[in-house]
Amino acid sequence: MYDKPLIGILCDTLSPEDYIGINLNMAITLMLFSPKDIHWADRKIKGLVLGKDLWQESILDFPAAVYNQLYTSSSKIAKRLEKVIGKEKVFNIYTMFDKYSIYSIFMGSPLADYMIPTWHYDPILLSNRLSAGQTVLIKPAKGSFGNSVFKFKKTGSEYEVYPQVVYPTEKWNTTKQLFSYIDRIRIMNPSYNYVMQPFINFVTVGDNFFDMRFLVQKNAAGYWAVTADLCRISCDDFFITNMAYEILPVEKILNNIYSDMCNTLQNQMKDVSIKAAKIIENKLGAMGEICVDFGIEDNGRLRIIEINGKPDKNLFKHINKETYEKTMLTPLLYAEYLANQ
Repeated sequence: MYDKPLIGILCDTLSPEDYIGINLNMAITLMLFSPKDIHWADRKIKGLVLGKDLWQESILDFPAAVYNQLYTSSSKIAKRLEKVIGKEKVFNIYTMFDKYSIYSIFMGSPLADYMIPTWHYDPILLSNRLSAGQTVLIKPAKGSFGNSVFKFKKTGSEYEVYPQVVYPTEKWNTTKQLFSYIDRIRIMNPSYNYVMQPFINFVTVGDNFFDMRFLVQKNAAGYWAVTADLCRISCDDFFITNMAYEILPVEKILNNIYSDMCNTLQNQMKDVSIKAAKIIENKLGAMGEICVDFGIEDNGRLRIIEINGKPDKNLFKHINKETYEKTMLTPLLYAEYLANQ
């Protein structure tokens, strides 16, 4: 039916509008499909196939390569597809990373010094660290898009909570009240496991926090490379950057803060990001893209804040159209490379 390799994008919902305005004039046939569209018994898939500038519902054989865009911590479907179409022909085996698992992987790697200490939530450990004068973050172990992130500190005899914001919203005199508050959070979000980390005072722009994101993708030749970067600047009074009031290229923000070290820091983050992608792939299985978020301590030390397995590429629309298009096309070029192997 098609004379070009069939590339499948496995996704939670079929959203062809994501590719509107993207130049898909490539040597592939592109199909979007969800898990419920897979007919395992007769090895067929019903999906949306891009024809001549038009998406059409079709039933086809299994693709030659699959770009996994399900947001999941399970590898079940990806590995089942792999058994049909071939080993490592499905990439992004996992897309929802567990923060403690990633921390554990990297603590045994050359990138250990970039990691922020991470522990499973433990009320006794939390109490001890707060009493020692530390400020502690508690957040979901798996992706929550910035939701349910809390900072705790002890000032004098009072325990304080900062839910995403830079000012305390509640105070207590006893650990019983503190733990009761955290238990209520956990009950309201029963699907989340929580981790703890020390809160680090990263360099800010004025009074606004920022992080720097590097998108690493495998390219048309099958090699890891940094496709794009951006800096998210937090809204006023927030210490998380998921609520960003401005998104800029990393170079622009570094030139304003570290003009004499801009290139050095950028190259360092690129190098670390590519190494991080290779480490994760070595431990978790076939991957095609990740993003690495960095912060800079007051002493200039780089820290990895978080590593994501399903980057939000829509953020790169704020940089420019060419950058966004490149982030969308690169995984497809890598899928084409896999299909031709």
